Amino acid sequence: MLADRPFLGILIVAVVVLACAEQAPTPSAEPAQPTAPASPSMEAAHVLSPAEVAQAIAVRREFGLREDEAWVRAVAANPAAVMDFGVPLMPFERDEIMRRPNGEEGITIALQDYLGEHADVSGGLYIDQARGGIVTILVTDDPAPHQAALAELIGADAPVAVRQVRWTESQLRDLQERIGADQAFLASLPAQMKSSGVLIVDNVVELSISSAVPDAGERIAAHFGANNGMLRVDSDGTGILLQPSGRILGRVIAPPGTDMTRLSPQYEADVDIGGRDSIGIGVAPDGTFVIDDLPPATYTVTILELGDVENIEVGRGTVVVPPGAAVALEIPLRRP
Repeated sequence: MLADRPFLGILIVAVVVLACAEQAPTPSAEPAQPTAPASPSMEAAHVLSPAEVAQAIAVRREFGLREDEAWVRAVAANPAAVMDFGVPLMPFERDEIMRRPNGEEGITIALQDYLGEHADVSGGLYIDQARGGIVTILVTDDPAPHQAALAELIGADAPVAVRQVRWTESQLRDLQERIGADQAFLASLPAQMKSSGVLIVDNVVELSISSAVPDAGERIAAHFGANNGMLRVDSDGTGILLQPSGRILGRVIAPPGTDMTRLSPQYEADVDIGGRDSIGIGVAPDGTFVIDDLPPATYTVTILELGDVENIEVGRGTVVVPPGAAVALEIPLRRP
């Protein structure tokens, strides 16, 4: 988590997203924002899960765009939003990114070749969107000779910077792979991995886990020899994903003749439950639906009516799912 490389900006953004580079320097000034969607139906056009909100905030931070949760959700709810960079953006935000400096195909190839020739010191590269699109190359040795070599190779005026880091990209990816291959150790803590990735911009491996063990992060770092800031562990502190999962037995209460095939249940927990995909939950002709594999938590279930132009919220309910239990939830259908 590479495309046809039409220009350097798109290529580097793809590299950053695939490397899970979720942070960047302080965002730069941005153009005036349009107002958030005002109508209730527009606001319900797309309900983001906590994981989708986190992803959108991370990408927006990388681009130096407005990143507060209220704005993220408002943009996702706006039918005018676009998905050119994998998360909902307003067209003006997309256009702002596209206007930023980028390189030609020759520069792209030259940078890739240069890093390939210096793989033993390469920490990878990313595009610093918060600074207007400066391509930043990371190296573990003195950056000055690399900066001089790149100036000679692609020109002194090219939007390229070199920064020194501690770890090569290959070292980070090796650590990520070793963690992924040793789930037995995580289970012994106990802990369950939610996600892992190499954050190029931070020169670190980031691991997200569910565990109630207070020092789980320190134990994992020690086991894999990843001390001194090479590994960042984010634990929910509860071990919620280790508890027995439950299910919601839902039912939409609707007038006879309602087209249930146009209804789409979406759900959101009151705590982080890891990545969960709510797409594809169908409603049977009798109005029933099932949401499976749910960690114990309080869930808000929203019923959307799928439309050709926009989706409309037509029902909502909240239910508590205890560990390993199946709970019933009835949601009356309503019209805006």
